[in-house]
Amino acid sequence: MDQGAFQRLLSAAFVLQQHNDRLQSGKPDSGYGKTLTAILEIQEQIKSRRLDLQAAASLIARSIREITDATGAAVAILERDQLEYYAASGSAAGEAGSREPADSSLAAECLRTGMILKCPKAETDPRLSSELCHLLNVKALIAAPL
Repeated sequence: MDQGAFQRLLSAAFVLQQHNDRLQSGKPDSGYGKTLTAILEIQEQIKSRRLDLQAAASLIARSIREITDATGAAVAILERDQLEYYAASGSAAGEAGSREPADSSLAAECLRTGMILKCPKAETDPRLSSELCHLLNVKALIAAPL
């Protein structure tokens, strides 16, 4: 993982942490320091183990889900006009290995703009399929480019 990818991962985790802090205001704040430490540990594991793309993507998906207390997380890579989900964890685990047209997903907008996209109410967000969100029980979604 190069420095730019690490910075984007850190930025995405920070946004996720802020989002979770707002949602879980009744719970004790786990804090930015804890999140940063966890991300640094992920980076060190990837570097020290010399993980291949698949193993690194799996570690990132699992760790980000745990760090953010999300029910699911997935890591997709853009290949030509398709998004290939290299790894997924939790409620998104079924996405691992699947492909979808890049232009039909929120991830495409995320990659095109380079921005972190938040959907606090996934079922009513016009960028998402409300039927699919309902079927998969997706309540909120954050997409981050890495």
